[in-house]
Amino acid sequence: MKIIKFLIKYSRAAVILAVIAGIISGASNTGLLAVINAVLRNNGFSMTTLLLIFIGLCVLLPVTRFIAEVLLIRLGQGALVDLRMRLSRQ
Repeated sequence: MKIIKFLIKYSRAAVILAVIAGIISGASNTGLLAVINAVLRNNGFSMTTLLLIFIGLCVLLPVTRFIAEVLLIRLGQGALVDLRMRLSRQ
C-alpha cells in the first residue's frame, strides 16, 4: 500500500489515466468475449453490426492496453528516479 500511496503522491494524474486505460482495456476484452458469444449463439443480431463492433474492440483493446502499460512504466521509472535523487541528496 505504501508504494501505491507514493505513486499517487508522485503523479496522481498518471495513476488515474493508467487506471482508466486499464479499465477500458478490460471492458474491451469483456466486450470481445460477449461479441464472440453472440455470434456463436446467433441471437438474431445483425452480423454486420457484430462485425463492426468486433473490429472496433479489436482496435481499442491493444491501444488502451499499450497506453496503460506505457503510463505505468513511465510512472514507475519516474518515481524510481525521484527516490534515487532523494537518496543521493541525503
